[in-house]
Amino acid sequence: ETQVNLGAGLQGRKDDENAAIKEVNVAEPTVFDDEEVTMTMAQTIIKMKVEKARLLDDQMTKRLHDEEVEQAAAKEKQEKDDLENAKVSQQ
Repeated sequence: ETQVNLGAGLQGRKDDENAAIKEVNVAEPTVFDDEEVTMTMAQTIIKMKVEKARLLDDQMTKRLHDEEVEQAAAKEKQEKDDLENAKVSQQ
């Protein structure tokens, strides 16, 4: 008889837990009506966008610099090759 009562008690607690889980699953998303929270979130987003723009600018600057260095190296190599070819032609 004790086992039967214990089993019924456990089943009741399990049913309560299942009901609580269902309530959590159907809960509405949190909506902030607080103007201060909204402003803080907006400021955070703006800061993130500014930082992203700065990072993209830095990447573009580095890419342009790398291209300029590469072009200068290619030009220097071409001039060296031209000089070597001119020396060979004179001999």
